Amino acid sequence: MPGSVRGGNGGVGLRSVVALVLGALLLAQPAGCLRVAVYAPRDVEPACLKAIERVLRDAGIQFDEVGDGDIAGGGIVGKYDVLILPGGAYAQRVEGQPGFLKGLREFVRSGGRVIGICAGAIAVVKAGLVRAKIERVGLGVGRVTLRLERDRLTEGLPDRLEVTYINGPVMRSEGARVVARYAGGIVRSGDAILVDRYGRGEAVAIGPHPCHDENGNLNAEGARLLLNALGVKRGVKPGRVGGGGWWPTPVLPVAVVLGLVVALAVRGWVRSG
Repeated sequence: MPGSVRGGNGGVGLRSVVALVLGALLLAQPAGCLRVAVYAPRDVEPACLKAIERVLRDAGIQFDEVGDGDIAGGGIVGKYDVLILPGGAYAQRVEGQPGFLKGLREFVRSGGRVIGICAGAIAVVKAGLVRAKIERVGLGVGRVTLRLERDRLTEGLPDRLEVTYINGPVMRSEGARVVARYAGGIVRSGDAILVDRYGRGEAVAIGPHPCHDENGNLNAEGARLLLNALGVKRGVKPGRVGGGGWWPTPVLPVAVVLGLVVALAVRGWVRSG
């Protein structure tokens, strides 16, 4: 009889251990992979596209390249969480394509997030996703200093950030949240980064090129800005949470839980033995 009592307690203990382990493993899994589309037409800026895709790969983020038809035809709606519009020479071209701008609006209205860089920022503003005016463009190529506001997009970054400017937009907010302003270099004033809500989604307009310098070399701090815009923590593969943002896998808490589970299991087995 004592043996059966010990056997029964051991069974209950084992079931508890299994339940705890499964619960910890479920906690360790991301709620769903972040789905990213990168706009890559022929007239995209190659260095910008390359830098963005490198940042995504280094962060373990899978992505697909998409074209005009995917956006204008509504093919990205519900398929991707984020659309990145790199810099390039396409701003004026897509401004004359009502279907493209409508596709952008539908994507964000349905809950997507669009991140427009340089020409992409112009497209985002022209589509009405960010409440702002484009005050100036085409001021040359060179370094600029951004004065950053405290914001989730600037988390982990200094108050001032040096990035590359390539004839991009100088904006003026008309209701959008100002994240950064030009404060030195070849552009000394004006709004540089704006964020706004549209429908159930969000749009980010970034005037300069944060991810690379004039020679195409990666800008690590600017890359951090892009990852913040994506909602990704440094070095952690993102997981999507419901209809909100993204959160990292809680590796340390899970490791602690698993350690306690193993210790309790060993203790129970020793006793039952």
